[in-house]
Amino acid sequence: MRLAVRVALAVVGVAVLVTYVGGAALLAVLLLDVVRGVDPATFVLSFGLLTVGLGYLSYRTGTARVLAGIGARDLPRERSPRLYARLNDLCDRMGLDTPRLMVVRTRTPNAFALGGTVVLDRALFHLLTVDELEGILAHELAHVERRDGLVGSLVFSVARTAVGLLAVALLPLALVLSGVARASALVAGRPRDWRETLAGRARTRIDRVVAGLLVASTAVVMARSRRRELAADDRAAEVTGDPLALARALARLDGPSWPFVREESAATRLLASHPDTDERIERLRERADRNATRIEVR
Repeated sequence: MRLAVRVALAVVGVAVLVTYVGGAALLAVLLLDVVRGVDPATFVLSFGLLTVGLGYLSYRTGTARVLAGIGARDLPRERSPRLYARLNDLCDRMGLDTPRLMVVRTRTPNAFALGGTVVLDRALFHLLTVDELEGILAHELAHVERRDGLVGSLVFSVARTAVGLLAVALLPLALVLSGVARASALVAGRPRDWRETLAGRARTRIDRVVAGLLVASTAVVMARSRRRELAADDRAAEVTGDPLALARALARLDGPSWPFVREESAATRLLASHPDTDERIERLRERADRNATRIEVR
C-alpha cells in the first residue's frame, strides 16, 4: 500500500513539474516576444506614460475619496473672515491662488493639504493662537506650492510599477522553482514540505527580494516625504517670519495626538511619512536663533 501511495505521489509530482515548467516556458516565450517586438525607446516612453497616468489617476481619485471619507466640509469665508484674511495674505506672499479651505472633526488635531485643498481639524481653532495657526497654514500652503502630494504620488507609482515589472520578469523562474520544489516534495512523500527543498528555498528568496524591493521603494518615497516636511517648515518660517510660532504649534500638537510623528522602532522610523516632531521644533528654534537681532554692547 505504501509503495502504491509513493508511486501515485511520484506520478502526481511529475505532472505538477510538467505543468509548472510548461506554464513557465509559455510565459517566457510570451515575454520574449513582447520584448523583441517593442522598441526600447517606445518601451521607456510607454512606461513613463503609464506610471504618470496611474499616479495622477490615483492622486485625483484618492483625494476625492479621502475628503469624502473623513467628512470634510467647506469653511465659508463669512464664518471665519479673520482666518481667510491671514490665508489670503499668505497666498499673496507665496504667489498662490487661494486654496479651498475645509474643516473636519476627528479624534486627533491635524492639518494637511490635498491637491489645492487645505484641511484643518476643528480642534486647531481652540488649541492654537492666531499666529500658530498661521504657521500651520503656511506649512500646508508650502506643500500646495510645490505640489508635494502629486509628486509623491507619481514617485510612488514609478517605484511600484518598476517593482511590478521585475516581478513579472522573474515569474517564469519562480514557476520553475515552484514546480521543482513541489514535485521533489511529492516524490519524497512530503508534499507539505516543498518550501524546505532547495528549489523551495530559492523560490522563497525570490519572494523576499521582491518584497524587499517593495519595502525599499516605499522607504525611498517616505524619505522624500520627510524631507518635504522639513522643507515646508522652512518655507513657512520664511513666509511668516516667525519660526517660533510654528514650533509652538507643533509642540502643542506633539504626542499621541499628532499622527506619524513619534515612532518606536528603526523600521517604523524608516517608513514614517513625517520626521520626529522634536527634530522639527529644534530646527525651527535654531532658525529663529540665527535670525534674531541682537544688541551689541561696546
